[in-house]
Amino acid sequence: LEQLGVSYLSLAGAKRPVDALEQESLIGAAIRALVKSTSLAPTYDRQMILGEAYELAGRYREAEDIYRSALDSGQSAGKEAAALALARLLERTGKTQDALSVLQTAFATGLQSASVRYEIGRLQFARSDFTGVIQALSPVAATVPAAQSAETRYMLSVAETVLRRDGWQARARAYADEAAQANSFSAKYA
Repeated sequence: LEQLGVSYLSLAGAKRPVDALEQESLIGAAIRALVKSTSLAPTYDRQMILGEAYELAGRYREAEDIYRSALDSGQSAGKEAAALALARLLERTGKTQDALSVLQTAFATGLQSASVRYEIGRLQFARSDFTGVIQALSPVAATVPAAQSAETRYMLSVAETVLRRDGWQARARAYADEAAQANSFSAKYA
């Protein structure tokens, strides 16, 4: 059943043209198969796939519930993906403070990866919590994934400039230079 649900989701996201009605039908079929599969054996992986299907269907409350269930399932190896998926969903649905709370709780319980710290820093940046930005991002500035490297350094440069702590100019300039170097060919920074 799980594989059937995944197959339906793959078809719904296929590169070939799929009209809205067909996509809705495929996602609905995926949800039905995944709900049955998850009710028979509620594994972390099945919950995550079901959460994704609910999101694709616009059933955000159900997606939130299933992501929370996956996060609480106790499988530490996958908690990071569940925390990030839940935070992304909460932010998308206008619950930015809840998203930050989920990530901070995950961080406090040991999920201190560069990806989690990046998302915490990004959400704090959006809230103008520049001290929080520096606390979250400066320890991982050199280890964030390449796609987030320029943004990390940009946020750190702005935070240093706003806070103006001792030595801020040198740090702000270094971060700004690194941001430009990290993404010098991107239209976003041109």
